[in-house]
Amino acid sequence: MRYILIAMLCLYLSSCDTNSGGGEKKTYQVDIEWELESINLAAPAYSEVSLTIINSESFDLGAGDWELHYNQMEGYAQDGSLSPEFNIRHITGDYFVLSPTDLFMGISRGASHTFRYRLNFVVPRISFAPDGFFLVYQGVAKPLNNVVIKGFDNKTLQALQPADAMSHYISNEQLAILPAAEVQTVFPSPVKQQYSKEPALGLGSVTLSYTPDLEFEATVLQSALLDDFGIESKNEADAMEIQLSLTPGDEDAVEGQYHLRISTEGIDIEAPTASGIFYGIQSLLQLIESNSEGRNIVRCQEIIDQPRFGYRGCHLDVARNFFPVEEVKEYLDLMSKYKLNKFHFHLTDDEGWRLEIPGLPELTEVGARRGYTTDEDDRLFPAYGSGPDPDLSPGSGFYTTNEFIDILNYAKQRHIEVIPEIGFPGHARAAIKAMESRYHRLMKAGKEAEAIEYLLSDFEDQSVYSSAQHYSDNVICVCLPGAEKFVIKVIETLEQLYDQAGLPLKRIHTGGDEIPYGAWQRSPVCDAYLSKSNTVNASGDLPAEFFMKIKSYLDARSIEVAGWEEIVLLHTEAGHEGIEINEDLVGQDVIPYVWNAVLGWGRDDMTYKLANQGFEVIMCNSAAYYFDMAYDRGVMEKGLSWSGYSDTKMIYETEPLNIYKRSTTDVNGRPLTAEYLKSREQLTTSGRLNFAGIQSQIWTETLKTEKDLYYMAFPKIVAFAEKAWSPEPAWALVADQRRADLLFEDAWNRFCNGIGQRMIPRVEKTKIGTYMRIPPPGAKVENGMLVANTRFPGLDIRYTTDGSEPDSSSTLYTEPLSTETEVIKLKAFTPGGLSSQSSLVRKVTR
Repeated sequence: MRYILIAMLCLYLSSCDTNSGGGEKKTYQVDIEWELESINLAAPAYSEVSLTIINSESFDLGAGDWELHYNQMEGYAQDGSLSPEFNIRHITGDYFVLSPTDLFMGISRGASHTFRYRLNFVVPRISFAPDGFFLVYQGVAKPLNNVVIKGFDNKTLQALQPADAMSHYISNEQLAILPAAEVQTVFPSPVKQQYSKEPALGLGSVTLSYTPDLEFEATVLQSALLDDFGIESKNEADAMEIQLSLTPGDEDAVEGQYHLRISTEGIDIEAPTASGIFYGIQSLLQLIESNSEGRNIVRCQEIIDQPRFGYRGCHLDVARNFFPVEEVKEYLDLMSKYKLNKFHFHLTDDEGWRLEIPGLPELTEVGARRGYTTDEDDRLFPAYGSGPDPDLSPGSGFYTTNEFIDILNYAKQRHIEVIPEIGFPGHARAAIKAMESRYHRLMKAGKEAEAIEYLLSDFEDQSVYSSAQHYSDNVICVCLPGAEKFVIKVIETLEQLYDQAGLPLKRIHTGGDEIPYGAWQRSPVCDAYLSKSNTVNASGDLPAEFFMKIKSYLDARSIEVAGWEEIVLLHTEAGHEGIEINEDLVGQDVIPYVWNAVLGWGRDDMTYKLANQGFEVIMCNSAAYYFDMAYDRGVMEKGLSWSGYSDTKMIYETEPLNIYKRSTTDVNGRPLTAEYLKSREQLTTSGRLNFAGIQSQIWTETLKTEKDLYYMAFPKIVAFAEKAWSPEPAWALVADQRRADLLFEDAWNRFCNGIGQRMIPRVEKTKIGTYMRIPPPGAKVENGMLVANTRFPGLDIRYTTDGSEPDSSSTLYTEPLSTETEVIKLKAFTPGGLSSQSSLVRKVTR
């Protein structure tokens, strides 16, 4: 399905040939230029923007002929700021339509028209520009010939203090290159790594010894040795022996622990379980290096290792934008290399339903497709720039039952458990619209009883609400009999698929987050339901009651019940700031995944509160472990920032058991006072026992392609694995903050050197590596000299002085630079020539 994304790039971002063999044009010959002109931070804050429509078509764009459709995640046109010639309608979510009014004089062939307006939102970076423009002309929708987005530069957004060469320099200032012998060699860091005085071991060819129950692990090792290092596996007398052995573990054995010994006699990997053997193999592969003669060697050493947390999770959202099977497998491969073991598969949301459910074809025929529609009877509205054609959209796609089983088996082999998420009652718009389509189809056929069987909508509901993503119709009517029946139908299908894969369905994630306050309050169906109920009195009680109905079903099947933290909080008008725990759920074996850790919102200590109350918790920490948050304030960086910025350092320094250890400011940059920190709940001794682990999240509102995915995920995932697997760091255990800071800086420098000197040169040879983010270098002028540094010591810095973009042949920066040039551009480069974005330094003089 990767051809879909290639086609999207061609249609939306370039001036590709719009004819195929002389056939019908695939795009309208209309260009768009959208420009961010200025921002205003004084209340009420806004952005000044302009939109130019350039008509190169063979027809005029008259007053009643056309509409311009697009997506924009935040911001509405301020009243009175838009020319009376036009009207902008918000359809739903991030979907808008611009249409001419009767005052519009038209755009004739070959002409253009520019108009300006204000957005009631400060646009901070390129991810918030409008996307997915298409024209509907006389009822026919097509993409545009060319779309140009302008105005995203540090000058336009200066008031936001965007990231620049100076801010990068300050961030990197404590880092220094280390000798190779001091560089971290295994990621994540093992519990114990002890080098011996024996000479390094040469690996010409190897003999693998293993028992039949380790055949897959041996195959992984054999393939990696050959593919990555050219090391063949042979049964020859002079071949180095690598022995894989399952050994009995004592009563304190931890799932995943292993013992790796490398000596001149050979290599042994021992573990109580196959997962430990697998993880030991990953460490061994990281240790192999080439010496000066180009021979593969590995230093003799001993590693004794085990994971810190039993739950080491990664979440992937395939609902906002779809990623096909092979790309999901590649993400599972990446997880396995860093010893991560839980895959939270976010299969459903407002913008997409991604799993085939036999008997409910509309879920994938309607709910898995996005494109131009007036009624959503056969597809959902466009979202996140998905465009008009559902067959050429990163917003369309689903997994067949066989594909899902394939993913389950692939994960199992890599010792990863797949935890499916089926979200309800909020974030359910795709399911709601799909079941409405089913209802209308069956009603036309005269099958009323069948039509209402899985209906999720009260058509008479006049409730007023707006979800976090600006939907007013994304909550299941839990008072309808069809709601419970629908969820159980989906769970039954999941059970069957896991059974066909030969796996138990251990846990289901039920979503449950961000139910907008106001849902069900003017629903006749719910009014009738509440009037007859003996257990609930108001609409705010409905989420917990519905959740407990589904929980009862899952309990009977010994399936663990999980959800975002809202499932154990009271549903109130406080919304994201609500902190009241539902006492009825304490002790009910409900597993909250606690995401809302935005410092300053009031819920940043909720993981600890719930653990102390007795809940088994998973820390998901939006402030650090959300990979889709932008790396920094760079105007061209992808990602969101509602929870702050999350770069490799933010992840590395966020200590799961004490997130306040290195926290100094809230999400808005205000200092965290001693009084505030004192008010935050800390983990108790019993609470620590309930802390099951941590999980990273990738939400894909701003990520359409595999390239986008890995730009945001790597190297963040390496730092996350360090937090999930490696022992509690020394700096987190020291009470004296100054001493803790010194220990942290030393550990961080060693980690960054490991990334720059070892990890990046290895990973850049893979497909994922070609997509990874290389941080732009820092630079500043000091005493008339330009000095530069990089986030990951070991990377090269190259520069130009003529305004051109640096490339791998540009001048290498080796020492402070004296120049009279007014503009210097710098980039960081990997050994293989991959580069960062440019850092710019202006007006440098002697």
